[in-house]
Parts: sequence; structure tokens; C-alpha cells
Amino acid sequence: MDSNSIQISGYQIKEVLGHGGMATVYLAIQESFDRKVAIKIMAEQLSLDPSFKERFLQEAKIVSRLVHPNIVTVYDVRVENNYHYLSMEYIDGVDLKEKLQTISLFHLIKVIKEIALALDYAGRKGYVHRDIKPENIMINHEDGRAVLMDFGIAKAFDSMSEMTQTGTAIGTPYYMSPEQAKGKEIDWRSDIYSLGVVFFQFLTGKLPYSGESAVAVGIMHLTDPIPKLPEFMRTILQPVIDKLMAKSPDDRFQNGEDIINTLNQISDEALIKINEEFTKEGHRDSGEHINYNVSAPISQSGVTSIQRGRVQQDESDNKTKVISITQSSPIQPNTSNNTLSKWLIGIIAIILLSLGAEYYFATNNDSIIAKLLGTPETKSENDGKLDELLQSTRLIEQNLISTKKKESEASISKEKEAQKISAKLERLLKRASIQEKQLTTNSELIDELYQTYQLISLLENDHPKVIEGYETLKTTYIKMIEQQLVDEEIQSAQKSFRKMLRSFPDSEYEEGVISLKYTIDSSLEMSQWLVTADEYLANGILTGSDQKNAYELYNKILNKNPEHEKAQQGIKKISDKFFITASKLATNKQYQKALKEIEIGAKIHPESASKFDSLKASIYKDLSEENAKKAQQEEIEQLLNAAYAQKKQGNLIPPKQNNAFLQYQQVLKLEPSNQAAIKAKKALAQQVLARVPSQIANKNFTLAQQTIQSVDKYFPNNKATRTAQLKLNAAIESHQEAQRPKILNVVINEKNFTVMPKQSSAKLKADRTIYIGFEFANFGQQTKVIQAILYAGSINDKLSTTPVIVTQNSGVKYFKISRPVTGFAEGGYYLNFILKGKTISSSKFSIEN
Repeated sequence: MDSNSIQISGYQIKEVLGHGGMATVYLAIQESFDRKVAIKIMAEQLSLDPSFKERFLQEAKIVSRLVHPNIVTVYDVRVENNYHYLSMEYIDGVDLKEKLQTISLFHLIKVIKEIALALDYAGRKGYVHRDIKPENIMINHEDGRAVLMDFGIAKAFDSMSEMTQTGTAIGTPYYMSPEQAKGKEIDWRSDIYSLGVVFFQFLTGKLPYSGESAVAVGIMHLTDPIPKLPEFMRTILQPVIDKLMAKSPDDRFQNGEDIINTLNQISDEALIKINEEFTKEGHRDSGEHINYNVSAPISQSGVTSIQRGRVQQDESDNKTKVISITQSSPIQPNTSNNTLSKWLIGIIAIILLSLGAEYYFATNNDSIIAKLLGTPETKSENDGKLDELLQSTRLIEQNLISTKKKESEASISKEKEAQKISAKLERLLKRASIQEKQLTTNSELIDELYQTYQLISLLENDHPKVIEGYETLKTTYIKMIEQQLVDEEIQSAQKSFRKMLRSFPDSEYEEGVISLKYTIDSSLEMSQWLVTADEYLANGILTGSDQKNAYELYNKILNKNPEHEKAQQGIKKISDKFFITASKLATNKQYQKALKEIEIGAKIHPESASKFDSLKASIYKDLSEENAKKAQQEEIEQLLNAAYAQKKQGNLIPPKQNNAFLQYQQVLKLEPSNQAAIKAKKALAQQVLARVPSQIANKNFTLAQQTIQSVDKYFPNNKATRTAQLKLNAAIESHQEAQRPKILNVVINEKNFTVMPKQSSAKLKADRTIYIGFEFANFGQQTKVIQAILYAGSINDKLSTTPVIVTQNSGVKYFKISRPVTGFAEGGYYLNFILKGKTISSSKFSIEN
């Protein structure tokens, strides 16, 4: 079906997203909200069934009530121009099948938990998906969230005998449960079996059962043993697969909550070990950044694990009820004897009035009522059933009394359960307070405290202590990692960093965390360089023209971290070796060779220049005065040439090991009045500072600051340095100011408006509601909440606080503030906008009524 030919009011059809046997899915724009949606249009042949429209609308409307982050949301369902269609949430992502060869173990665990959450939610409401498979699970590109598609739609076709006869199957044979393959009545535990098949397939890369036909596969689901996982994951994950794919529904997990709790009990260490083997081939994502922690839902008494009933949706009150599936023969009411029927109904009415009609209709007394009404018989036969009538009446009374008792007990049980939860929450909060105090002196308690916060979240979502505590934990993680790096415990720092990202995945792109990751990666890289450099040093490979020598690797480390102690020690050891060699050569009167060794050793480690100078002086003393002076001039010339070469390469001042500044310093030690060295050295400061403007222009403020500090270190009290610092400070302040969230314009009016006027009315006439619009910028892409606080007269008289949600970087936002009871009195008012505790805008206005 060509997307250009489809006309559905309120939607612009853009392109085909997917096509199947029962429907085609299109990308569309919902005009009323200007948002992307997915339009699923059922195949034309389905509308040939006269009862399809009614079933389709009824079932789709029921499914649209399933509102859950891991179930695709249905916005609208209707029939137009003979199109039976649903308007659904558009998921920008790929289906799980496309990630079969690339998904990490951590992401897979997260997907299974999230789909278990969806099935738990739907199961409690009485819904069965019937077709769990990778193609019906979407992975959102933005946050990696798993979303279950096509929920309950298959049920609309379940009773369509004509459709099944023409080959449209309900479910997919490779993922069907044994009871589904038999054609028996199924419940939510069938979906749990299918989820187990998906889990097995993605752990092993293959389906548990495959055959030449659907029948063959179905028989294998019924009779074949559950296949085994690979050896490296079998001990940990095989019990989970065995329980998910148990042949009998009673032997499986009974709800999604049980699945999540079981997976949450597997330790991080065990999963990391399995993931290392799982991702060994290299084509899979490591998944180290995935937060696979998913909290199980809190069980509610009377909702979970319905064992022997069919779940039915009540259209009138949107509640799920459990009704018996016991079959009984239909009994027709007796209309042949009006007197007896009225007498029987009267007795029933008296019972209902005395015990409460609601308890009666809550029980399954259809068969008893039918007996009371009787079947068409003669009058004499009805008179003869008086004893049976009285016996049945007593039975109804007993059932109603029993129902009242059970409901009373259930109410007491719920109260006790609520008390238990409250007490448990209080214990957890006390435990958290103790652990928070201990955390200040022992950062190793971070995992225990995180688990406590997780338990609190299970009992109460978004508890303030947890929200604040998570920030403290993240800060503690960062400090712990930084200390591990200082202590050169690089592997421990990397492990802690991975744990932090699994706990707080949203922090991955924060500036401080990015910098920390760079430091860890650099430390790991430098650690390897250090090992290799030490090997070169031990083998006497000290210097050379390529990178394969000790000096080049130590210097490479110092270029990244000038304060690296072991690299500094390595450089000194190289210099010491040159000193030892030079000393031996001088002893043997090989002065020129000794001087060459001294020159190299002094360049490598300028801090050791004094002992090299002493050795050199000793050599010069042994030489004739003329030769000594000549040698000195030659050395000065060599140093000046070397300085010139370093300037051409841009190596002007430290921290570079070879640089022009040090060369000029050595010249001036040999000849303090050397004018060429004095002038050239003085010019270095300005040459280095000339780099600062371009660094500022490129927003590389850190490098600019380092440049200024290095000049100040070697050229103190330099006026040009102070000028450069002032320019840098101004540029940083300007950059920070440009990046801060801003409210550009605020308009306050007594009437509602949707287009921002140029300015507010100076004086408003408002009775009970004022309307506000504001333009904003620099808010970023993450959702933020602004608190709009209204004050009367002065900043101390606060009238109201209105949260305003901003979900985009810039734009216009409208809201209103109402005082339905007292209204707005005449006088002056202030409206302040607060973001993260800071006032970012304040507007003053007055009302004259």
C-alpha cells in the first residue's frame, strides 16, 4: 500500500516502517501534537470478517490502557475509510533481533529485566501477550530502554476461525510455550516461557528447538529436555533458563517480579566473568557502561499469582477481576409458573438486602440462582421442590457470610502488609544514615550503601534521601578513583570507574567524568609505557633515533604527566648511566668521548647538570687552557645551534625535556655574558605567550592557563604574562556566562495567549488567574524543572510555587498561576524563576482591579 495514497484525518503519513502478514506500520506526524507516531494499519483482508471491526476496536481500546515505560503506548484506535488502524508511540530504535550478534551480556540482562517488568505489569492486569519474540521487542536508541510491541493485538484475532484456517497463526512456533503449542487455554506464564526462549537464544546465538516444520518444533517444546547453556555460563544462568522454560506453568517463575529478583541476586563479579568470555570474539559491545540494575515491582496483596481463575477486564470501572472458569450447564429460568418464580425471587431479594448485594454479586452463585429459578416444570413439580429451595437459600447465605469473612481477613492482611513495608522502610532509612556516617571514613562501604538505597527505592520511588544520597555516592566514587590514581592503583581505579557508570549511567557524559575517564585511560597507557621503558633501561637501550628506547618512552610519559615520579626517576637513571660512562672515559683520558657523554647526560636530566659540570671542569683542567677554551666555545656553539633547532620545533620552555630555554641556560652557565643567549632567552617569553590568543579563540582555556603559568614560572614578574592572564580570565568568564541557562523575556497578562507579545502590560486587571509566557535559552537537552515563585508586595511574602518543566535547549513556555479562592488583590507582585536553587530571572508587575 503506497503511503502517499493513505488519507487518515489528523495524520500525515510519511513512510513505511515495517510490513507483516496482518498489518503495515507507517511513520506519521500527528498534527494536533506535532509529534512522530507509528500508525499500524491492519491488512485489508481482515475487514472481510463482519465481526472483526467490533473485536478490533474493543480489544485495542483495552490494550490502550496499558501505560508502562516498557510497553509501547497506544494513543488512538479507530476505523476510517475502511482502514482499521492504531496510533502508537514511535520508538526510534531497532528491534532486538538486529542486536543478536552485538549485544553485551549486561545489556541483555537489562532487556530481560525490563520485559519482565512489562509482563509483570500486564499480568497483574490480566493480559497475555501471546507472541513474545525478538522482533516484538524494540531497543530505544536514546536510552537503551526495551519496549514491548504489539501487546494484546493478537488476542483480537484469537477467535477468528476464518483467519486461522487461512494460515494466520497466533504466536510464533519457535517461541511458543508447551500449552500454547497444544492449543490449550493460556495465561501470563506462557509469556514467561517465551521470554526464556528469547533469553536462551541471545545467550547462545541459536534457538533452543528447531525443526523442519512448525509441528516438529511444537513437539520439541512439549517433549524435549531444556537444552544446556555453554559451560562458562551454565553454573550461574542455567537455573534461570530451566525455571523460565519449565514444561509445566506451575514450575516456572510465577510473575516478572520473581524473574527480576532472581537476576538481581547474581553478583557483579559473576556477570563480569561471564561477559569477558561472552564478548571474547570482539564483535560484541563490552557493555561496561550499561546500568543493568532494575528494581522489581512491589507485590500487592491479592493481585499477583492468580492460579486458577481467568482474568477479565471490567469495562465499566477499568478494574481487573478474577472469575471462575468452572463450566456449568446453562439453566433456563422457569417462566411457566409466575407465582412460584415471584416467590423465589422475593426470598432471594430478602437475603440480598440483609447481607449486602455487593457481596452476592462478587461470588459465583450462578448455578444456585438457576436452581432457584428452576426449569420449565408443572406446578406440582415446583411445589415439590420447596425443600430444595430452602436448602439452596441456606447455601447462598453461607457463601455470603464466608465471602464477608474472607474480605475482612484480606483487609486486615493488607493493613499488616502496609505496616510491614513502613517498618522496613524506617529500618532501611536508619541503616542508610549509619552507613552514610561510616562512608566519610571508609569509602569501601559504597556498595553496601548503594544496595541500601536500592532497597529503599523498591519501597518508595524517588525518596528524597535516595536522590540526595546518589549524588553523595557519585562524589565518593570520584574521590575514591582519584585517590586510587594518586596511589597508582590503576586497575582498581578502572574497576571502580566501571562500577560507578553501572550505578550512574547518566553521569557518563559529565565533564568531570569524561576527564576522569581520560585520566584512567592515560594512566593505563602510561603504565604500559613504563614497563617497556624499564625493560629497555635494564637492557642498556637508553637512547636512539626511534621510539624503541628508554629515554623516548620516559619522555613520552612526562609529556602527558610532567609530575610522573617513576618516569622522572627513569630519566635520572639514564643520565646516571651516561655519567658513569663519561667518568670511565675521562679516567682513560678519552676526553672528547667523555665530553660527548656528558653533553647527552646533561641534556637528558638538566637537574643533574652540576655533577656533569664538575666532571666537565675536571676534564678541562686536565686539558691545556687553549684546548679547554676552544672546547668551551665549541660547546657553546653546539648549545646555541641546539637551541635554534629546538625553537624551530616549537620546544621553547619546559616541561619539554629538550627545549631552547635550557640550552640558553647552559650557555649562560658557561659564559654568563653571552649576549646572544641573553637576548634569545628573553625573547622566549613573548614567543610562548603568542600562543595564548589562538588557544583562547579555540576555547582551550586549560592549555592557555598552562601556557601562562609555564611562562610565569620561568619568567617571573613579566608584564606581558599578567596581561595575558587578564585576557584569559575575561574570556573564561564570558564563555561561562554564555553557557548559563537564561530567561530572555517574560510576559505576564490577565488573558491567555499563545504568541509572545513584545512586552507585558504595566498594570494588569486580573481576578483569579494570570498567564505567563517566557523565552528561554541554554537549557540543554535534558529535562529541567524551573520553580516559578510568586510574591506579593515584598520578597518575603510568598504566595505560590509553580513547577514549570523545560524539555529542550531553547524556546517559549507558557503557564498560568491561579488563586481560585482569594484571587489577586491590588498591589505590586514579584515573579521569580528559580533553577537549581538559583534565581535566574525576576519580574515585577502590579494589579489594579
